Amino acid sequence: MVQVAIQDIVDAIGMTGTEDQYYLDLGTGDLLFYSDMAADEDDVQERLDAGDDQLLPLPDLYEINDYATMAAFVDTQDDPVNGELARAIQGRGAFRRFKDEIIRLGVAQAWYAFEAAAHYELAVAWCNENHVAYTEKA
Repeated sequence: MVQVAIQDIVDAIGMTGTEDQYYLDLGTGDLLFYSDMAADEDDVQERLDAGDDQLLPLPDLYEINDYATMAAFVDTQDDPVNGELARAIQGRGAFRRFKDEIIRLGVAQAWYAFEAAAHYELAVAWCNENHVAYTEKA
């Protein structure tokens, strides 16, 4: 059975974008990056097209759900920060406004710690659901 460093999974979750996907190679334990932007020259795409069952996708943006993480963080804040951030995450441009507001309100470090903890919890849950053994240190 392959074993991975949980922090590697956490880092991959934190770097996943709209055009990106990470996969765990169940044979080697390596994390492989795939991007729609570079699909033509990607070994991962070839393996996926060939039906390689050794590639296990890590959580995608839908599963990561950064908006829900932001909303949960807002709920942890006291007034008036809570109210300012709650307004910031409404409507289009919520992510940009949120980033601007956490800096302006002086809670950026608290946010990044909260986000890292959320990604860690997601990584552990993903490993458990997929029967992937992990270590705490790389």
